[in-house]
Amino acid sequence: MITESNPLTSSRPASRDAILIHRRLPGQFSPLAEVLFERGDFRVFALGSDEVSATIEPLMSSRLQELKLYPSSSTFSPVSSHQRILDALNNSRAVARELIGWRTQGLQPDLIVSHLGWGESIHVRSIFPEATHIGYCEFFHHPKGVDVGFDPEFGAKDLEAEWNVRELNAVELMGIESMDIGLSPTRWQRDLFPAAYRPRIRLIHEGVDCEAFAPFENAVFELPGTGRRLTKADKVVTLATSSLEPYRGIHTFIRALPSILSSHPDCQVVIAGSGDAPRYGHSTTIDGLHLIDALLAENPLPLERIHFVGFLETEAYRSLLQVSSAHVYLTVPFVLSWSLMEAMAVGCSIVASATAPVLEVLRNEDNAFLVDFLSPEDVAKRVSMVLSSPSDFQHLGLRARQTIQSRYDRRLSKKAYGFLIEEMMAIRLASTRRQFT
Repeated sequence: MITESNPLTSSRPASRDAILIHRRLPGQFSPLAEVLFERGDFRVFALGSDEVSATIEPLMSSRLQELKLYPSSSTFSPVSSHQRILDALNNSRAVARELIGWRTQGLQPDLIVSHLGWGESIHVRSIFPEATHIGYCEFFHHPKGVDVGFDPEFGAKDLEAEWNVRELNAVELMGIESMDIGLSPTRWQRDLFPAAYRPRIRLIHEGVDCEAFAPFENAVFELPGTGRRLTKADKVVTLATSSLEPYRGIHTFIRALPSILSSHPDCQVVIAGSGDAPRYGHSTTIDGLHLIDALLAENPLPLERIHFVGFLETEAYRSLLQVSSAHVYLTVPFVLSWSLMEAMAVGCSIVASATAPVLEVLRNEDNAFLVDFLSPEDVAKRVSMVLSSPSDFQHLGLRARQTIQSRYDRRLSKKAYGFLIEEMMAIRLASTRRQFT
């Protein structure tokens, strides 16, 4: 609880109520929540899983009317579709029970925003049928032509893999039935959903704080545990992703390093992210060895020049991007990472895979170099080109930042969210009026 008193019976300066439901609060809802807070006419409640209790942004927590945590039954690691669907149904019921508690206390929300992917939205409509429901439509699975099977080296190879992928969409489809309108961050992600639903899905990316993520010539990144400090004067190759796994090209990147490091004996490589377990894909081993260990054994490298720094706090992560000479972003056709957008905002010279939805934000030799995801040679060639004369490729970073500022600045996103909320509330008001005339 955020407040000890009952927030539903306390004085209410706001005229409207909104509920944000997201397993990993605040997740993609942070800028939308800010819009609701800044309006002043909404009380904002939040519901997330018990694992996020220590990770809610302090600013968001202090401004929430109330926060409740439900017991999530799933880590959503890659397992069978049967188990993931069962986990989603369990989540849906846990969320519904919490919502019933709020309803019993008298809450009648005007607006509910939820993520479709974990089952949280399935029973929202049955608890609060009169509320306007916005659903976050992040990804609709396809057995062919998207992420599954893109990289033949990794991924499920059993005969039922296609069935599993199709079955996973049951969760999204049940959530879609509950929502009035959806949100997707990129056109490619929206267009993965069936054509019949696309007109109901708006394109609004969460955006990047271009004031916080900006170039800084005097940035310093301290390598953890070494006392060494990297600056813009150093040659630094970076890769940053939440999980170091094949979906995000860690194998291609490490296989590109022998050529990069031999060509540039004065460069350092910094890899940020967790290598413990895959977040999206299926494989963490090669021939029985942990993926990272297997890749390093396969590619003998000067390990004193490769730094695995794990998860970084925001300031250290930003400093890492600011000292980067060449930033590598690799992904199969899948959800676009915030790390790419933040690297663009910082003005990194980016080498990225020519895969969807990367192609929606990057253009080859305009604001990045685009490479073949499956080709370590291609990655090494472009990174080495940038390292050979970093100043000659600063224009790539400048253009990347301009792309973010003109299309994905957080302020633009918040304005779009504001318009959407106004539209939804106007429709709700008109509907209410019709009921009483």
